[in-house]
Amino acid sequence: MNPITIRNFFWFFAVASLSLILTAARAQPAPARFELGANFNESLEVARLPALDITGVKWIRGFLPASEFIDGPRRAATDPGLETFRKAAASGRKIALTLKWDFAKSKTPTRVPAPGSAREKACFDWAVDVAKSTRPDMLLLVNEVYIDTPPEDMKPAPGGSIPMVVFLKRLAAHIHAAGLAAPEGKPLPLGCGGFTRINGKNMQANPATHALLAWLADAPEISLVDFHMHQNTVDEFTDALAYMRKALPKRPLVVSEFSVIHAYSQHVGDKIGATAAGRAFAQKYNRDPKQTYTDYLNAIARKPVTETELDAMLASASWFDPKFLEKACAIMKKNGVVLATYAYLQEAAGLRNPNRPMTVPWRLNPIFHDRDAYVPDSTRLAITPGFYETFVSYQHHSANH
Repeated sequence: MNPITIRNFFWFFAVASLSLILTAARAQPAPARFELGANFNESLEVARLPALDITGVKWIRGFLPASEFIDGPRRAATDPGLETFRKAAASGRKIALTLKWDFAKSKTPTRVPAPGSAREKACFDWAVDVAKSTRPDMLLLVNEVYIDTPPEDMKPAPGGSIPMVVFLKRLAAHIHAAGLAAPEGKPLPLGCGGFTRINGKNMQANPATHALLAWLADAPEISLVDFHMHQNTVDEFTDALAYMRKALPKRPLVVSEFSVIHAYSQHVGDKIGATAAGRAFAQKYNRDPKQTYTDYLNAIARKPVTETELDAMLASASWFDPKFLEKACAIMKKNGVVLATYAYLQEAAGLRNPNRPMTVPWRLNPIFHDRDAYVPDSTRLAITPGFYETFVSYQHHSANH
C-alpha cells in the first residue's frame, strides 16, 4: 500500500469515526434543565411580590397541612397563604404545591384512612379542591412521609400492603382521574415520594421505601419524584442522589427542601471564642467569646446586627460554608434534578417570633437574613454571603434559556 493510499485510508477512518460520534451525540437525550426556586414551607403568605422581585425567582414552593383544612377553619378558596401564591402566579411565577398529610403531627393525630372510607373521600376531595382553586404548575402529593405518618402505617399490614403506600397510590389515581390541568393547559404534573435522608442504610432497608420506589418507577399517574435532603455534609447529597438515580433511572427528580442543617446543629452549641477566628470576631464586635453561637443567634433575633457583623460571624465559623448552595446545586443538576427549592426568607424559616429560643438553626439556611440583620441607611435586605449570589445566578440563567 503506497503512502497516498495509507493517508486516504486514515482520512476516511477519521471522518467515519467523527460521523459516528456526532450521530451518537445527537441520539443522546438532552440533559434535564435544572431550576432553583424559593421554598416557603407552611408560610405561604410570606411569598410577597416585593421580596420575590429582588431576585426575580421563577418558582415558589409551599406545603399545606391537610388537617388544618379538612378538620380546621382554613379553606382553599379563601386562605391568605394560597391567595399570596395565586398573586405570585399572576405575576408570572410558577407554583409547586405540596400536600402535607399530617396524620401523625396534627393536633388530633389519626391513622391513615382506610381505602373506600368516608375519611379517605374527604382527603381526596380536599386535594382536588386545592388543585382546582390554586392551579399549581406542579402538585406534590406528600411532604415527609416517614415523619408525618404514624409508624404503624408505614409497616406491612397482614397481607403485605403498607397503609400509607396504599393511600398514596389511590390518591394519585384519584387526582389523575380528575383530569386537572396546569396553567398552560397541559395535564397537571404529579410528584410523589416524600423521602428524607434517603442515603441512610436504615431508610434504604425500610420495606416502605422499597414499596414506594417500586411504584414510583413506572406509575403512569406520576411524572416526578419528590424528596428532601437535609444532610450532614454535601457528600451525602451525592450518596442520596446516587441511590435515587439507581432506583429511578428514568424519572425527573424534584428536591423541595435541602440543607446541611445537621452540620449546623452539631456546632451552634460551640463557644464563639473556641477558635482564633472566633476570638478575633468577638474582639472586633465586642461580643463575649464565651457566648455560644446559639446564644448569639438568639440575641440578634431580638436585636438585629448589621449585615457586616453577620458576615464576619459567619466567616469566623469554620463549619459554615458559603459555597454550600453552589456545591449542592451542581450535584443536583448533574443527577437529573429538574427543580430544587431553597429557603428564601428567615420569616419562613423558623424566625417569625424573635423571642422564641432557637432549637434547630433553620434561620441560618435562607439566602436573606431579613430578621436578624440589616443594612444601615438602606431598605435592602441583608443577605447570606455566597448563597445569595448563587441563587441569583440561577435565576439569570433560567431567564436566558
